[in-house]
Amino acid sequence: MKSAAAAFGILTALAIGELLVRLFLPAPLPWKYPQVQFVASEELIFALKPHQQTYTADKPVRTNERGLRGRSLPHEKPKDTVRILMLGDSVVFGFAVREEDTVSVQLERILTARGIKAEVINAAVPGYNTPQEIAYLRTDGLLYDPDWVVLGYYWNDINKKRGVLVTDDGALVSDRDDLERSKTFLARLERSPLSFALRNAVKRSRLLYGLMQLYARVSARNDSPSSHAVLRMDVLSGNTSRRVEAGYARVDAALAELVTMSRERGFAVAMAVWPAPLTFKQEFGKDAFPVRVSALAKRHDLPVIDLEQTFRPHFDGHASLFVPYDGDHPHAQGHLLAAKAIAAFLLEHK
Repeated sequence: MKSAAAAFGILTALAIGELLVRLFLPAPLPWKYPQVQFVASEELIFALKPHQQTYTADKPVRTNERGLRGRSLPHEKPKDTVRILMLGDSVVFGFAVREEDTVSVQLERILTARGIKAEVINAAVPGYNTPQEIAYLRTDGLLYDPDWVVLGYYWNDINKKRGVLVTDDGALVSDRDDLERSKTFLARLERSPLSFALRNAVKRSRLLYGLMQLYARVSARNDSPSSHAVLRMDVLSGNTSRRVEAGYARVDAALAELVTMSRERGFAVAMAVWPAPLTFKQEFGKDAFPVRVSALAKRHDLPVIDLEQTFRPHFDGHASLFVPYDGDHPHAQGHLLAAKAIAAFLLEHK
């Protein structure tokens, strides 16, 4: 009898805890199976797999015959149409965002409502850096005969991607050692539908998921920061290091090629600089990320759309503009704000 009463008390306490936590913590997104898949590419290192029906977190993804997210469009541009090619990584692609809510689709919707016959092409690929984006423009993007190329820029676009490989089931790994590990039974099990289902079951309890997040944070404080975390702070703070400077040198060379192509092919260019959530949670110095990127763009006479200034008046906690528990990606509302800012720029410069 006592054990039954104790069990009832524990279950009641857990239920109350779950209800209380739900008042303060947003729901984590389930990750449906399968997630976005890639193929190896000689020119681009990797690219999105064509004709896929997958997910980005819990949101459906479709790619066309050329491996771009969204509907199929012929290379030939319709008469009297303004074509805008959106380049970028997973931020512009729309991680955890429905296709109809991505910046590309919302931008086309806004321009159409203003009486402009526009086609906006989402050529962003998760994991790309700036040199890959410019390489895509050179190898395939120019075939769409864009009037505008909007280069989405995020802090991690200075990362080096040479050496990234694609597993036999379409996932990205950083090197050959990781590729070999991806073939083991445990690695395959981790990427299996069963593993996805188990993780999503855990996410249904916000109390349990919140405790796991708390444990991960505490553990991270006791461990040395990862190379990714160090690079992020260096870039956002405007600190210099060999890795940062080498990354910016690659971006500088890519921007120079972009400007050359724009002059030769007659399209206009703008850089849309996307903010990291961390920039709204702590102060960075005068040489912080947007300042450094703006100076880089100015060297090449490229106009900059600073989306940090667009986001800041609307930021009211992480979940107001960004995917819950994610350190990088805006959700649908963030994409809408970006679309409005880009549309305003394009309308001003049409």
